Amino acid sequence: MAQSGQVDNGEKIVVRELLIQIIMFSLFIVTAMTFQTRDQKGKIDASAHDATGWRPACSCCTASARLL
Repeated sequence: MAQSGQVDNGEKIVVRELLIQIIMFSLFIVTAMTFQTRDQKGKIDASAHDATGWRPACSCCTASARLL
């Protein structure tokens, strides 16, 4: 069976990884919202616009990150 010290180490690793994941999702949300806000205000260069339909994909990613 696992020793008490190993269980404590495992719990600490899991908590650290969850905190890292929350921080990364937060950074993504801030970046995506900043990009969308600038795009809506017309501050993004016209060369960034193309016919690939990235706006719905970006909105979908932002919505799913908010749910998480």
